[in-house]
Amino acid sequence: MEMENSLKLQLQSSDGVIFKVDVDIARYSGTINAILDKLDLEDKIADLIPLPKVDSTILKMVIDWATHDRDEPTPPQHGYYKGADAYKISAWDAEFLKVDMATLLQLLSAATYMDMRGLYDVIYNTISNMTRGKTIEEIFQLLPTVNVSTPAEQEEVGGENAWAPHPTNWSMSIENSLTPAEEEEGGRENARTVHAED
Repeated sequence: MEMENSLKLQLQSSDGVIFKVDVDIARYSGTINAILDKLDLEDKIADLIPLPKVDSTILKMVIDWATHDRDEPTPPQHGYYKGADAYKISAWDAEFLKVDMATLLQLLSAATYMDMRGLYDVIYNTISNMTRGKTIEEIFQLLPTVNVSTPAEQEEVGGENAWAPHPTNWSMSIENSLTPAEEEEGGRENARTVHAED
């Protein structure tokens, strides 16, 4: 294991950037750890480990976080403490994660994909602190949005699909879900009632 820890692994991001990383840093990832356990020493040196769901900007941040966590003499305790107003996050992590919500969500996705529980927890706690006490509208403003439809567009879509049953209706009739064209073709004769199981 000591010889292994002196090795450098090659991690490739989704956009083709290759990072040379110490094995003990790479092993912060449960996903990479599982791959390494199946390889012999020579393969670990020679093989390129692709990470197709993590781009280079996010992968660099993940590596930076793991490197700091490894070198931290006394890792801070993260978590929620009864009576506290927020989740406790170390000063370093708080500064490191001072990024926009889109980046935080990409980091959270990378931590999930790479199976890095420590990083996942600190990002989750950061997002929880950011949204604590905010209204739905205020939280929505924090989230990255693309092509949000206007109320008029939502109403138009709702009118076009008025025949569709509401998704929260646990008990529905197929008869009620027929389109006007199907009703004219006599689809009601074959209609039957379906009820969701408890």
